[in-house]
Amino acid sequence: MIKLGMIGTDSIHSKKFLGSCDPDQFVFTHIYGDKLEDNAVYVDNPFDMLTEIDGVMIVSRHGKEHYKYAKPFIEKGIPIWIDKPFTIDINEANE
Repeated sequence: MIKLGMIGTDSIHSKKFLGSCDPDQFVFTHIYGDKLEDNAVYVDNPFDMLTEIDGVMIVSRHGKEHYKYAKPFIEKGIPIWIDKPFTIDINEANE
């Protein structure tokens, strides 16, 4: 079972992803954002899930949020799926 985290619940994509993953293979165990699912732990700080998950989805509505959430997970080597765009800042993209 692969434990996933989700950052950002302010877009319609978050509900779609929660409902489309095969529950025999993936489970969302940690979520940062508004409550969407009863079985997950809702964290006050998205980085609290760094040691608790196998992968993370970043689906915040605005691309300006994606890089700051993704960077610590990238540095830790945790697989990430990031909703478009990865960033809206060319300097962040180059880094």
